[in-house]
Amino acid sequence: MNVYVSPVIPAGTAYILSTGQNVSAAYSPLGFFVLKRPLTTDVEIKKEFDAVDVVLSTRYAPVVTYGEAIVKVTGLASS
Repeated sequence: MNVYVSPVIPAGTAYILSTGQNVSAAYSPLGFFVLKRPLTTDVEIKKEFDAVDVVLSTRYAPVVTYGEAIVKVTGLASS
């Protein structure tokens, strides 16, 4: 099990996410990403370095389609 700590989650609470396999070992993903904005490109001219920077950006949002893959555990000891 991989454990990650985040200041966003309150003390005494944990979230457990599925690894993508269910009890029968069949692949069952948590969800997928939806593009909110397609890939865009931009060019910035850096005169001080006599160079051109190319910037690529996109926006996406995670969508959970398999709610059973997330479990919230509360009441844990925080010390």
